[in-house]
Amino acid sequence: MKAKHRRSLNVALWIGVFTVGVGLVLYALKDSIVYYVTPTELLTKQPSQKKLWRLGGLVKTIILNPVADGYNYRFEVTDGTHTICAHYTGIAPTLFRIQQGVVAEGYWQADRTFKAIKLLIKHDETYRPPRSGDNTQHAEHSQHRIVQS
Repeated sequence: MKAKHRRSLNVALWIGVFTVGVGLVLYALKDSIVYYVTPTELLTKQPSQKKLWRLGGLVKTIILNPVADGYNYRFEVTDGTHTICAHYTGIAPTLFRIQQGVVAEGYWQADRTFKAIKLLIKHDETYRPPRSGDNTQHAEHSQHRIVQS
């Protein structure tokens, strides 16, 4: 066998090994990769109530009620086409506000609402240090409509 053929065979062998390796890594990570569905995709899938879903979109409205362990947030997530009502109990991230990107992890309910157990907020990469004397708690809830129950 000529050296040129041997080199071509080695290159082809290494490309094959690399392709198989990448395939195995992707197969092993398939459950760890974070995907999310939009409201339109979730409504067209006939979602299961037992499956953990990640719902992504923009926050359209927020209503919050104070409760013992934080707040009960009722909010709408939209993708511009469809809107899904969701609720979350606890303390939401500071950047949770109207027109902000959100990925809510939780379960689809029988009443066609989404019960979020975790909120992930999309933000830009610009870091802005807090200003001296800035009241972040007031700024956090300035866009929320607080309803006393």
